[in-house]
Amino acid sequence: MCRPGDFPIMSGHYTSSGEFRIDGVTEPDEYSALADNDVYTNLMAQHNLCAAAGAVQRHPAEARALDVTSAEMHDWQRAADAMSIYERLTVRDSSLSAATQSVIAAEVDQLELAYDYLAESALIDLNDTELNVADGLHLAALAGAWTAAVVGLSGLRSRYGKLTFAPRLPAPINEFTLRTGTPLTLAIPPIARPEQLSQPPGREPARRSQHRRQRG
Repeated sequence: MCRPGDFPIMSGHYTSSGEFRIDGVTEPDEYSALADNDVYTNLMAQHNLCAAAGAVQRHPAEARALDVTSAEMHDWQRAADAMSIYERLTVRDSSLSAATQSVIAAEVDQLELAYDYLAESALIDLNDTELNVADGLHLAALAGAWTAAVVGLSGLRSRYGKLTFAPRLPAPINEFTLRTGTPLTLAIPPIARPEQLSQPPGREPARRSQHRRQRG
């Protein structure tokens, strides 16, 4: 865990504004080549750097045996703290991008942005966004609109065999109702009021906390 922490330090650099970034990497998809400041690479490196620094703090004797110095640990933590991931740097060359970014925007409480991406995904054919609607419907993108609404705005997650929700709504939407095809109905009113859940006794889904840390 520790020595892989050296790789981002050697591969990355600090900008004049003090942000740490890694340039010239291959993205984890099927068609991109080299990219700068790729979000996937940065988040993976950030996770590894934080984990390595934490391991050194928890196990100082083992760290000394591996010749890991406190200076190295501070370098890892500093780089991890200085990594900023910005939505505007994300590649947008797929008709499926909007739905995924809507979910992530909702997750970090950027609700207006989540709403814009939801609309982009839902209206892709009506607006002929890709200039190819004559060839047929973008069914995957349309399904993505459902994902943006259900996984994004209602915060639906399946964890340990239970459904959980963390609903939040952008200003243009007053409320919406989700019917899953099971005996569950979820009515999400504006964020100031608790959502209303209808479910058979003993099968009530849980509401997750809405407190989230934002990186700015």
